[in-house]
Amino acid sequence: MQAAPKAIGNVPYYPAYPRKAPSRPSRRPLPQNASRRAVSGSLCGLLIASSLVLAPLALINLSAKAMVAENSYRIQRLENNIEAQKQLSENIRIANAKMSSLERIKSVAVDKLAMTEPTVEAKIISLPGNGVTSPEYAFLNIEEER
Repeated sequence: MQAAPKAIGNVPYYPAYPRKAPSRPSRRPLPQNASRRAVSGSLCGLLIASSLVLAPLALINLSAKAMVAENSYRIQRLENNIEAQKQLSENIRIANAKMSSLERIKSVAVDKLAMTEPTVEAKIISLPGNGVTSPEYAFLNIEEER
């Protein structure tokens, strides 16, 4: 460590490093206007900071609620569409059952196509099987035999 240089003559020596601040606070009170300005400035800053944080959060919340409402309308539309398709499917099934009923087919054949029921009887005979366990049938028309 080096020794501090000595003062030359009557010139006082001041070191280059800063002096230590006084340890006790100043007893002089702050003016009333200064404290109000500091408080209002800090409140203004707090208000600006909170608005910068809360405004995007409010927008996110609003957009989320809008998406929920839009999706609920879409779900309702799809449920209505499902019900309409179920009703249409039921109507088609009923119409198919009506169209394929034997009574309807017979009435259409007789009324619109002028068909009649056959008057010829058919005989069913069994042919001798060639090692086949199930009988084979041949339909013979009675008119052909005569």
